Amino acid sequence: MARVLGCGIAVAGLLSLMTGPAAAQPQTEEEAPKPFIYATYLICDTFEQWKADAIVAHVFAPAYDAVMADGAIGGWGWMAHHTGGQWRRLLYYTAPNIEALLAVGDKVEAKVEEREQGRAADELGGVCPAHEDYIWRVRAGSPVEGRGEAGFSVYFICDEAREDRADELFEQTLAPVYDKQLSGGGLTNWGWLEHWVGGKYRRVLTLTGKDHPSLMKARDAAIEELLAKQEAAMEEFTGICNSHADYLWDVETAKP
Repeated sequence: MARVLGCGIAVAGLLSLMTGPAAAQPQTEEEAPKPFIYATYLICDTFEQWKADAIVAHVFAPAYDAVMADGAIGGWGWMAHHTGGQWRRLLYYTAPNIEALLAVGDKVEAKVEEREQGRAADELGGVCPAHEDYIWRVRAGSPVEGRGEAGFSVYFICDEAREDRADELFEQTLAPVYDKQLSGGGLTNWGWLEHWVGGKYRRVLTLTGKDHPSLMKARDAAIEELLAKQEAAMEEFTGICNSHADYLWDVETAKP
């Protein structure tokens, strides 16, 4: 496995992949900072994946906690596959900008080496021999403090020439409906992320709830309301982002 989870691509390679409309958008002085997320989606041996959980808990969690305490990252998490495709585990961490995000790998590696646990990455690579790296930027969402223990992610494939319009539709039409579901208790947190670096998925809708049944109930209620009251907006949105993959996650660790 590449260095210390989440650094599977060289820095030069990451920078060369920062293409498309999102990378060209300047941040205005009035605009609130939009943090970046480095997400590593691991493909693991389903019979041995429990070992990955143990390695992360005993080796990498203390390292990420220490880096977070130093102020190098804003948060990190480890999620386990519940339902969906081939990704079995997800490691993510956040930083306020790309420069800080790309420096995290070296910092975590140093913390792991301090404890003489450098072989842990190799052991993890034996359990999870393949992975995909993405960098996302947060466009919108509710406060992360409300995050629940059950997660639902929708990974969208979108028309890159029109994805800015999809963002407008989401923020103006879909976001208020998901905000409404927060007050019902089934939905505890939501986020809308834009692609910065990585593969074919261009946008992600993330939802969390206290458990999977209540989360799915809140998600279904939101979709029902949108189809009933915002049919034209939903038709336009799905015309831009016309394919997706769904994953249910168990949130094993989420800090803060």
